[in-house]
Amino acid sequence: MTLSGDSVAIFAEGSLEDQIVELAEYIARSLPEAERAAYVQAAQERVAGETSLDEDEGRKKDVVGWVVGEVKGLGEGSEREIEGFFNLLFAQVLQLWEGESEQLDSLLNAVSSASGDSTTKYRILSNVFNTLPRTSALRYKIYTTLLTLAAASSTLPVLQINRTDIERYLSTWDIPTAQKVSFVRQLVSAHEEAGLQAEAYHYKLVLVRLEGSEDAALDAIATALRQPTTLDFDPLFKLPAVLSSKDTPLFALLRVFTSGGLSDLEGYKSSSVLGEFKLEYEVLERKMRLLTLGGLAFENVGLDVPYAKIAEVLGVEVASVERWVIDAIRANLLVGKLAQTTQTLRVLRASPRSFSASEWSNLSSRLTAARSAIAGVRDTVTAARRRNEAVAQQAVQAALAKEEGKVGEVAA
Repeated sequence: MTLSGDSVAIFAEGSLEDQIVELAEYIARSLPEAERAAYVQAAQERVAGETSLDEDEGRKKDVVGWVVGEVKGLGEGSEREIEGFFNLLFAQVLQLWEGESEQLDSLLNAVSSASGDSTTKYRILSNVFNTLPRTSALRYKIYTTLLTLAAASSTLPVLQINRTDIERYLSTWDIPTAQKVSFVRQLVSAHEEAGLQAEAYHYKLVLVRLEGSEDAALDAIATALRQPTTLDFDPLFKLPAVLSSKDTPLFALLRVFTSGGLSDLEGYKSSSVLGEFKLEYEVLERKMRLLTLGGLAFENVGLDVPYAKIAEVLGVEVASVERWVIDAIRANLLVGKLAQTTQTLRVLRASPRSFSASEWSNLSSRLTAARSAIAGVRDTVTAARRRNEAVAQQAVQAALAKEEGKVGEVAA
């Protein structure tokens, strides 16, 4: 569901008194038929007075507050009628009570806790969200209500949460940092419960950036190491809070994955840090083998790497090399072609674990070599062109000389 201008307006015509009576008539549909007329009559008496409700702020709040208190669920009506009822009532509450209020909380609770179709609830709440100014602090309250509803009904994908939108909300909502942190924590929790681990990890990185605590940093590091598909650790090193945890055992383990090898990882096989952060050695070892294979490929771009060499570096059987290469390709660590006849991998493209000084040196050497090769080709082409031009000029001169000889013979 896209949070954009998509509101439906019903019950919007007439005086405020007429609108209140129409709202009461809608609420009365949920009552026994014998009680409906009396209920509507009571509402008409509430709005009656010598002055209109628009001229008496106190009476207006009393009447609208009474209507809010009477809402116990979504009511009896079509989807369009339900939306129209809540659109009007939310609009009146937001107009009468600026900022947070008991009336707003009551309505949000009535919608989110009501039985019935979740889609209707999403539309009601998204309508409210879209009517609020982009910087409104109330957008935070509405969105967190949507998140709670989605998590409770296991329908998080319906919200179509977009990373770009979330970044925009965090930068525009006029709320304290503590509320932003709470909001991102809720995003993390909702995505974890929905099994969307990659998105949960992304929002953990956002949380580290906002909160800046060591606990948040260590949790993000542990999540990156724990997830089998997370092989890019560079985003962690862009966060000051992560760098500040450099003296912790977990950060040392992270360093192994950016600049160490399988032998370095083996030293953690019995380390208490694995149990403390719920890390499985088998998962870590697999990730390290994939990263090691990516590093080996990066050092041999454009070359054929024998299966035997790959098996030796990874510490696996030659028979399993192709499976490891395929997994590395799927993880976007390398692009290459396997040749079963020659038992080699032709590396076409590869990425390093991170661009350390050695990687930059490696890349610089390759660029220098490529530059020299291009210069050599250019010199060869230039020499060939000059040689061809000389040969052509000699042929023209020979032809001219021959013609001059013929002319001389005729003249004689």
